[in-house]
Amino acid sequence: MNKVIVSGRITNDLELRTTTSGKHFVSFNIAVNEGSGENQTTHFFNVNAWEANADFLVKYMEKGRKLLIGGSLKTNQYEKEGKKYTNTYILASHFDFMDSKKEEKEEKEFERPDEVVFEDSELPF
Repeated sequence: MNKVIVSGRITNDLELRTTTSGKHFVSFNIAVNEGSGENQTTHFFNVNAWEANADFLVKYMEKGRKLLIGGSLKTNQYEKEGKKYTNTYILASHFDFMDSKKEEKEEKEFERPDEVVFEDSELPF
């Protein structure tokens, strides 16, 4: 079984990219804390999401936000300038927001418009 679940903060700005065949994807890193106090360690994991998952993440998430990610570990091998490299990443298949509205307000200052109107098709739930 190849399953992974991590919870952490997005460490970089999300940029939607497109392959030459037209598929959307996003690659980003997530910082996951382990332990507490002086024994706390932070691990950084590469995450990839494709198509609708990528579109959703880029639209609703940003650097610094907490996210729970479920998926599987994948390995990509490639060669560059004659050297072989291996990249291990999480292929995200599902995710949940981990920020509460209170935390978001405390951590970020932003201007909120008086009224926000969403089309039903734009809602994340």
